[in-house]
Amino acid sequence: MAWIYKLSEDYIWNSGRKQPKDLNFIDEHGILRMQILKNGQIVIKSGYVWDGCTFKFNIFDLIIIGTPDGVINFDNGKPKTYYASLIHDSLYQFMNDKKMPFSRKEMDKIFFELMVETNFKMRYVYYFAVRWFAWIWHHEDVKN
Repeated sequence: MAWIYKLSEDYIWNSGRKQPKDLNFIDEHGILRMQILKNGQIVIKSGYVWDGCTFKFNIFDLIIIGTPDGVINFDNGKPKTYYASLIHDSLYQFMNDKKMPFSRKEMDKIFFELMVETNFKMRYVYYFAVRWFAWIWHHEDVKN
């Protein structure tokens, strides 16, 4: 599945999780993609691409089948899980980076918190699905 969303400007979310120092996360192409700042802010850099709530696939470029991203949030014109999936995908991308301060469980909790902020009705279902399916692929996470 190709990426569905591309961030047009930096997105900053205050996680409330202060850190001893600012942390930079650089992808395999040498591009800064995410920062976790000591004041607790998580910054996803402009240009970041992701697929929303996974799993999705398209059929003949006509239809996308998979996990819905929710109805449009009238406050910002984006699906209700837009920012939750953005932050969660970014954190998971750098899950195995030695400087990542969050366990998989904490990353999933952040996903849930962002869905609470948009009052996404299916947040418990999505949270438990993430916990279950992530365990299948990432059960080796020692910080869990």
